[in-house]
This record gives sequence, C-alpha cells and structure tokens, in this order.
Amino acid sequence: VLEFDKGKWTKKAFPSGATLKSVTAAGGGQYYIIANNQIYERSISGTFLLKASAPNLLNDITVTGPGRAMAVGASALLMELKGGVWSSKTGVFGLNDAYAIHANAMNDIWVVGNNGMIAHWTGGTTWTGIKSPTSKHLRGVWSSGASDVWAIGLDGTIVHFDGTKWAVVEGPTAGVDWLSIWGSDPNDLYMAGKGGILARWDGTKWKVIAAPVIETMRAVWGLGPKDVWAVGDKGAI
Repeated sequence: VLEFDKGKWTKKAFPSGATLKSVTAAGGGQYYIIANNQIYERSISGTFLLKASAPNLLNDITVTGPGRAMAVGASALLMELKGGVWSSKTGVFGLNDAYAIHANAMNDIWVVGNNGMIAHWTGGTTWTGIKSPTSKHLRGVWSSGASDVWAIGLDGTIVHFDGTKWAVVEGPTAGVDWLSIWGSDPNDLYMAGKGGILARWDGTKWKVIAAPVIETMRAVWGLGPKDVWAVGDKGAI
C-alpha cells in the first residue's frame, strides 16, 4: 500500500501478502481495499482492519453512499456494506464474473464483466440486465449520469450508452486490452490498458496519449482534468 500525502509517496505496512486489486475512499482518511477475497478497512487512525471475507475472488469496490459500499467479483458475486455489516450473494449477474463497478448515487450503480455483461441498479431488490452490444469481456465502467455511461474491455472494446441505446465506439488503436476508465466530465475521459497504453476522450474521439512507461496500467483515476493518475505493473505510476 502506497499513500500520497504532501507531495510524496509513502509505503504503508499491510497485514496481508495477497494481491491488492482495488481501493475506494470513504472520506476522512477512511478507505476500503480488496485483497483477493477479503475486504480491509483503513480507519481514520491509519490502522488496517479485516472487515469481510467473500466466498470468491473480488475484483472491484466502490463507496455508494454514507456508510455504504459494494464490491464485485467472480461467479457474479456482490458484496454489500449496509448498517456496518458486509453481506454476500453470488449469481447476482447471471453466470458472469463481475470486474468493475461504478456508482453515481445509491440508486444509480453500474457493473460490467465477462461476455459483455452490463447490469444496472436503480434501487429495489434486483439488478437490471442490459442488452449489451458486445460479447467481449468488459473490465471498466464509468458514468457521468443517466445519459452518459461508458464500458471498456478486452480486444479494444469500447461501448457507450447515450440514455437511449448502447453502441460500440471506435477506439484509438485496435486490439488493446483496456482495463480501466475514469472521467472528470463527459468530455474529458481517460482509459488505461496493457503495454502502458493511455487514451483520452475529448468529447469527439479517443486519442492515444504518449505514456512514459511500457508496463500494463491497471487503473486510472483523478481529482480533475489537470490531476489524473494511472498505476500498473511493477509499481508503475
């Protein structure tokens, strides 16, 4: 675990030697980390505490509201934090492994995964399965609102929802495995993928950005259009 504070990165001792896949901030110095099939909480005092163990491997996690969070993983697994307790349920998204989750609000959450799986939560008791325009494995999802949802994945796959229909979008280069997507607004999005490939959406088309590394980039995230970070294999930042 690396923490960035006051202009520098510091390595923090972590209680597990497992591969860490995803992190999400809850505010006030508190955040959640996925370590294989386990969920750890970093408390405001800086202590890492094991909070839950899932029946399958986990792939992504996000805060969905005050005191609320969700994590997704293999065998269509959904983990949910509510009332201070984590619960788990498999098969939520059919038979597909879930790889990424994005929340606009507690009643507007998107999940994507293998075989083009796209699911949407609008409240209630069930997720809505979306008719996907692709059968490729999806690895990232981001949305600015009800009429702007992006999903990206393997073999150069990029799809977009405009509020009416889903459609395949031409990418900046063919065959790239895209693994993560994030945006500051509908006209400023970034993707990260294998081989150090980074790309930016300017509101009209995707363009490759010259990257300073060749390692596969696993995640991209930012605080704004001029403050964007990508991380990947072998400690690449």
